[in-house]
Amino acid sequence: MARKRESGEGTFTRDGEFYVWTRRVGKRRFVVKRKDYTEFRKEVAKRQAEIQQLRVANPPKDVTIDQFLPDWIEEYVSPPKLSRGTHRSYLGAFKNQISPYLGSQKLSRLRTPVIQGWINQLSRDGVGPRTIQIAFIVLKRALETAVNDGYLSTNPCGGCALPRLQSKLMRVMSPDQIAAMLTEAFRRPHCHRKDALNPRQASRYRQLFRFALLSGLRIGELLGLQRHHCDLETGLIRIEQQLEWDEKEGWSLVQPKTKSSIRMLVLEASAVRSLRQQLSMIDREQCRIEDYEDNGLVFPTLRGTPSHPRNVQRQLDVCLDKAELEHFSLHDLRRTCLTNLANRGLPMHQLKAYAGHTSITTTAKYYVGVSLEAMRAAIDALKPLSETVKPFGAKATMKATIKGKLGQKAERTSKKRSDSGSNLGGPCRARTYDPLIKSQLLYQLS
Repeated sequence: MARKRESGEGTFTRDGEFYVWTRRVGKRRFVVKRKDYTEFRKEVAKRQAEIQQLRVANPPKDVTIDQFLPDWIEEYVSPPKLSRGTHRSYLGAFKNQISPYLGSQKLSRLRTPVIQGWINQLSRDGVGPRTIQIAFIVLKRALETAVNDGYLSTNPCGGCALPRLQSKLMRVMSPDQIAAMLTEAFRRPHCHRKDALNPRQASRYRQLFRFALLSGLRIGELLGLQRHHCDLETGLIRIEQQLEWDEKEGWSLVQPKTKSSIRMLVLEASAVRSLRQQLSMIDREQCRIEDYEDNGLVFPTLRGTPSHPRNVQRQLDVCLDKAELEHFSLHDLRRTCLTNLANRGLPMHQLKAYAGHTSITTTAKYYVGVSLEAMRAAIDALKPLSETVKPFGAKATMKATIKGKLGQKAERTSKKRSDSGSNLGGPCRARTYDPLIKSQLLYQLS
C-alpha cells in the first residue's frame, strides 16, 4: 500500500513523460522536473532538505512566541481588518492560554509534539474544549503566516488532536415559561423617577424581551436598531447594522458579520404592536428627561444612550428569578423564536433567510429545536396502528383471497377472448414487429 503524503510535502504531477514536483515556501517557489524517476526522487529529497534548513536559517534565533504573536495580531487581526470582537478574542487567547505555556518557546524550535503537549496540559488544567479550540486556531493561523513569510517550512499545528467538544442540549423556552417571564417583566409599569429605577429595573427592557421572542434578532441587531429602519405601516424592518462595544473606544454601530445578516424582515401584528409601544415610551422619555441624548435607537437606556448587553442580561435574569425559572441567555430568546416559527410551519429556506444565516445547516442544527409540547402534539395526532396497518388473517383467509383474485383474472381473460371472437374481421390487438406488415396496416387505415 502506497504511503500517504503528509501536508507540506509539495505537489507531485505528471507532464507527459516528465515527473514534476512543486512547492512554495513564502515567496520562493521550488520546482523539480525530471524524466528518470530515480533521479527525480533524489532531487526532490535534496530540495526538501534545503527547505528544512529554512527553519533555522531564515528567522532570527531569538524570536519567541511572545515576540511574534502580538505583532501578528496587530498586523493581521486588528480592526478594520476583522471585527473588534474577534480582535478581543485573539488577544484573550494569547494572554490566557498561549503566552503562559508557550511564550518562551522559540519559533524555530516549535514541533508538533510541543503543540500537542500544550493542548494536553490545557486539558489537565481544566480549560474547556471550546476555549482550547479557539486558542489552537489563533496559534495555527499565526504559524501559517510564519510559513508564508519563510520562518517555518511547515506548520507544526498539523496533525494535532484536539479534545472533543461536549454536545449541549439546545435551550428553548416553552410557551408556559415565555408567559411567566413576560408576566414578571410587565408586572410593574416603568417609572421615570430616578429613585424608582432600582426596584423596577427589571421592566425597563420588557418590550425588548417580547420583541426578541417575536423577531428572533441577535442582541447586537436589537440594540443597534434605529427608528428609520422601522416601517410600522407595512410591518417591515431593515437589519443593516449592529451595536458593538469596546472597553477602550466605547460603542459603535458596525455592519453585521455576514452579508446574509443584512436583510429585510416582515413582522407579525403582535411584533409591530410591541414596537409601536416601545417607540411611544421613548417619545414620553424625551419630553420628560432634560438631558436626554437622542441617538435614534429603538431600545436605548433611560437617557437615550446605547444599552449594554450585560445590563440587558442582568434584567432578564431578574425576570427569570421572579418567575422561578431556570437561566436563559439572550441568545436563547432567538433560538426560541426560530423554533416556534419552524413549529408553526415556516419553511426551512425561509427560516434561514429570516434568521440571517449563510447556511441552512446552521439554522437546522443550532437554532431549531423540537420542544416537548410540539413533540407531544405530534404524537397525539398520530392515528392508531390498527387503522393504518391491517393485520393478515389466518392461512385459510389468505388462500381464499388468492383464489378469488385468480378467479377474477380468469374471468377477465375469458371476456377478452369472447370480445375478440365477436369482432371478426376487425382490428386485431396482436402486435407485430415486421415493418412490411406495419406499413400495409397503416396504408389500410389511412
